[in-house]
Amino acid sequence: MELQESPTPLKTYALLGLVTLIIIIFLASCESEADGLDGSYKVVTSTHTFYSDPVKYRLIHDRRANPDVCNVKTKISKVQRTGSIIKVTVQRPKNCDIKYEVIWDGLIAESFPAQAHLYVDAIGNACNGDFDGTDVLEIDLKKSLRKVDDFFLENIVMYIKETCELKNFGCPKDCNITVTD
Repeated sequence: MELQESPTPLKTYALLGLVTLIIIIFLASCESEADGLDGSYKVVTSTHTFYSDPVKYRLIHDRRANPDVCNVKTKISKVQRTGSIIKVTVQRPKNCDIKYEVIWDGLIAESFPAQAHLYVDAIGNACNGDFDGTDVLEIDLKKSLRKVDDFFLENIVMYIKETCELKNFGCPKDCNITVTD
């Protein structure tokens, strides 16, 4: 019976270093592709998840105001903008666990003033009843519209769109819109 020579500590450390380097390169490459090949990305906040995603935007746009695919019936009751912060007050059924998505197609209409459109979509289960609950979504445009310079952010007209109804709320610069039926 022949004994094999055990690897020297130097060989073991070299192999361990090589494996570590490969793992680091793999993780770094995954992180850089997190934005997606089409430039899409998401920003998770305490009140919602913001998506810059043209495919997701198109899917929402195509099903807009169709009661058969509207997950949770909500209603925007107020839109306020101060600087780069937009607060959207959403009325919803009480005792309903809702997650909100704010979806942008990644485009800015090069008009004067420039324009961008955001959908507010509510996702929940077994949410029925009257609008007796309220949530406030705080959208930070500087964090959400990552590749838009400060001049555009300051001057852009933001259109906030409901997904369950055909209502749009245009918000130029600073605004305070209260919706009444």
